[in-house]
Amino acid sequence: MFLLFWILNSVLVYLAALTFPEVYVLGTFRLTVMWAAVVSGFFWTLLVWVEKKFAKKFGLKFGKPSERILFYIVANFVALWLVARFAPYTGFGLASFLWAFGLGVVGSLVQFVVWRMLRRK
Repeated sequence: MFLLFWILNSVLVYLAALTFPEVYVLGTFRLTVMWAAVVSGFFWTLLVWVEKKFAKKFGLKFGKPSERILFYIVANFVALWLVARFAPYTGFGLASFLWAFGLGVVGSLVQFVVWRMLRRK
């Protein structure tokens, strides 16, 4: 599952930078656009998984799907914001934290749909 979400998040970051180049920036003098998407997608996925482990450790339970979606929206937002703060290393930059929230919402919805599709099989 980690690998699948890593690929999915990398594609989402790449498409966001392709669609809104004035807001999402990929690449540095060391990282090409594609490598920046892969690295950013990896750290995005890793941070969300770590946040999920912390939530379980602190006893947070998400009974309703709406609670779970809200958690993942916040987790994706925080992860994207952190990845963007380390732009020289990840190659992913943002114009504003609001755009991190927007991509976090879109990412959460796409991840939820993919997770539901895989769960049905």
